[in-house]
Amino acid sequence: MRYDVLVIGAGLSGMTCAIALAQAGKRVAVLAPGHGTLPMHSGSFDLLGYDSQGNIVEHPIEAISDLDPKHPYAKIMATHGLQHIEQLAEQAHRMINQLVLAPSNSEAFVSSTEQRIITNQYRLTPMGALKPTWLTPIHFATFDSPSLEGKRFVVAYYKPFLDFPVEFLAEGLRKAGAQVEIKELELNITSVGKAALKAPALASQKQGEALLKQLDGIDRQCDLLVPHIFDDTEMIEMNEKVERRLSVVPTLPPTCAGKELSAKLRALFSSLGGTLFEGDRAMSATIKNDRIMAIKSSKHVTHDLLQADHYVIASGSFGVRGLEARFDRVAEPVFDLDIDALDDPQQWTTSDVLSMQPYTNFGVRTDDYFRPSKHGRTIQNLYAVGSILSNTNSIKLACRQGVSLLTALQVANTILDF
Repeated sequence: MRYDVLVIGAGLSGMTCAIALAQAGKRVAVLAPGHGTLPMHSGSFDLLGYDSQGNIVEHPIEAISDLDPKHPYAKIMATHGLQHIEQLAEQAHRMINQLVLAPSNSEAFVSSTEQRIITNQYRLTPMGALKPTWLTPIHFATFDSPSLEGKRFVVAYYKPFLDFPVEFLAEGLRKAGAQVEIKELELNITSVGKAALKAPALASQKQGEALLKQLDGIDRQCDLLVPHIFDDTEMIEMNEKVERRLSVVPTLPPTCAGKELSAKLRALFSSLGGTLFEGDRAMSATIKNDRIMAIKSSKHVTHDLLQADHYVIASGSFGVRGLEARFDRVAEPVFDLDIDALDDPQQWTTSDVLSMQPYTNFGVRTDDYFRPSKHGRTIQNLYAVGSILSNTNSIKLACRQGVSLLTALQVANTILDF
């Protein structure tokens, strides 16, 4: 089977690249062994939350110019300039805006200023921390400032639901200056087994009506915060019935936001005529004259190899087997690509669990056009995108979703210009 482009990986970066190419009329196939890290998605999209010194970034586009030259953003800037970063962010915003439902006559995302593309806001984490982010769906709890002085909240929770650490959340809000009241609610379900108490499972059982009944009588001057156990449609319906702001806070993974995003990305790709090979994992490749000739996957072997003009590897980092920590080296298992990593395995981690671990910066080595190499030779028709890339530092810089989106779109545009 032959395609214009074969994408390896169905996480945020892989699906973004595939959708952009399919929208342009390319014949695209995606190998989707799983959902990548999407089940852990908080609902927000980070672009750049902190600089290299750990300071909060207010205007991420401006701060990108100060990043390490090896960072993926810096590579885009080196070849196309800083303004192109903003153009890619606008392109990403338009795409994900198609995936998030919003009330009538309303934006799907909240932003702290009219310049929503380049200004960060603050999202509330399940543990009560306020972290800078780029875009957040309209029904999530977000703020223009990390100070919540003068604000009052009621945090509603379900006692048997353990993926919503309400005491940590309340304490975080209080440290930010807010007044907080906690209200226990009852779940409207018959089963309380472990599987039934995961956020995506609760969302399928439609808890909204029961929640609103239990919130009657609460001080109307307080904003209501509830765990995100509702889909977009139910959240819109709930907010239309209340006379105050009702916001959700992400739960611990797996999240409703991650499940919905994964499903909507797949649905959009399929609607564009894309081919999705669910449960199929790339195993090895045939390489000739520095070009990929064919891919062997777990479901396409021997005489049924997958062929394309261009290939994109978006298989993620260590947690989803995009990278492997072997006894003596870090490896990329499909193509055995060159890796940026420390040679000594003893230096991959540090004993201080609270410090940044060196391995989080490991990844596939590429040129400025995101073409990886093997034994020092660039593979001409292969591109790498997302968290498989080296020098991303996504945890420290709060840039994971931004790197996934922008590198995916940059590579898609490169292939379209080929």
